[in-house]
Amino acid sequence: MLESKVNRMIGKRKLIAFVMLVALTVFGVLNLDTARVSAYESPAIYISPAYVNAVEAIGANYTFDVLTDYDGSDVWGFEFDLTFNPIVLECREILNGGLIDETIMWYGEFNNTEGTMHVSNSFQTDPPPADPPVTSGPGKLANITFTVVGSGTSNITFVERDTKLIGAYEVGETWVYYNIVDDTPIGHIEGSRLDSTTSRDVAVTEITVSRTPIPAGDPSMFGYSHADINVTVENQGASAENFDLNVYRNTTVIHSENLNLAAQTSTLVAFTWDTSSITAYGNYILSANVTIVPNELDTADNNIIFGEVSVTIPGDVTATFPPSSDVDFKVKWQDLFTLAAAYGSKPGDALWNPNCDISDDSKVGWQDLFSLAAHYGQQA
Repeated sequence: MLESKVNRMIGKRKLIAFVMLVALTVFGVLNLDTARVSAYESPAIYISPAYVNAVEAIGANYTFDVLTDYDGSDVWGFEFDLTFNPIVLECREILNGGLIDETIMWYGEFNNTEGTMHVSNSFQTDPPPADPPVTSGPGKLANITFTVVGSGTSNITFVERDTKLIGAYEVGETWVYYNIVDDTPIGHIEGSRLDSTTSRDVAVTEITVSRTPIPAGDPSMFGYSHADINVTVENQGASAENFDLNVYRNTTVIHSENLNLAAQTSTLVAFTWDTSSITAYGNYILSANVTIVPNELDTADNNIIFGEVSVTIPGDVTATFPPSSDVDFKVKWQDLFTLAAAYGSKPGDALWNPNCDISDDSKVGWQDLFSLAAHYGQQA
């Protein structure tokens, strides 16, 4: 019986040992995976932030810090080379970060065609001093500002063989320079990544109107009651967008349209504003608005105001844009004289006046004269 009890105890111990072995193995694998995905080994040169989701419009600027976490007191200089995707990013500016506050040897250049950059800084002068100065880390080596120029992702990556933090120490009367941080082992340098694929921005950039003033009401006697309006809309974001366009007179929608635009493209929306049903002559504000659905990532440049236009009687050709304070909404002798001065002209002629083309046939002729005569003396 004693032997049986001993055997059971040995069996339990074997089981416990086996469970512990499995646990340690799993723990070791997890630790291995953790080490593999860690950002960098210390001491290091690295970029912060390590990731940017560029949700603003193309054209936005983002600044990255190049840092070291080295805490020694023998920092003499540094240099680094970076690569980036020039389709997505352009370097705008490189500034000294301040760890080495003397800029005698500061050097920074970039190539936005190739997507490359070289930066270096040190206390060294020419000729070198007997005791070269050093400073202490950690600290900031440089500030780099990029402008987003396209849709996509860009890794901001150090070139390993050309990136190093340099230290100096004295041996007797000789100063020795060595690499505190370099590419051995791999992992001492860590870049960043910018993603602009989610940038969203649509904008309405221009409104044009075929003529002002705009006649309204019954288009009798060769007249017309409409205006041709063009609205230019751009997708300035980094991805295709589906959005709504609305054009207003004051707060009333006169045209509405749903649009689909590829990234970094524009379109011209042309429509005719029919004013034949408008009986309230006066000045109206024309404006346009575009809206992404959902709209939370859009920016504020999706509204435009064309300005006030006069909607008036056919034949009231002297109304101005913008409307003058003395507009009277009346067809009178000044309108007749204005039309007579443009009579016989067509677009491109020196005397051409689109307001006098009442019949909307691209010339000022007898139809326009008849239309003005039919409304002569009429006043709103």
